[in-house]
Amino acid sequence: MLVFGDRQGRNRNITINDTRIEVVDTFKFLGVMFSKNRHFTLEKQYAVDQAKKAMFLVSIRKYET
Repeated sequence: MLVFGDRQGRNRNITINDTRIEVVDTFKFLGVMFSKNRHFTLEKQYAVDQAKKAMFLVSIRKYET
């Protein structure tokens, strides 16, 4: 479970059917990275890294033909 905007860093004990739910700082859902501070810094960096990889592969294939 991701708790948005939890600035105090409280230790939360959330349970469902006697099963403790882990609280995390980041969570990837449908390919989008969410973080508890509601900033998309991690998502932007991930998108830039993926674009760099794609450009590198395109440049390699350009010279193979």
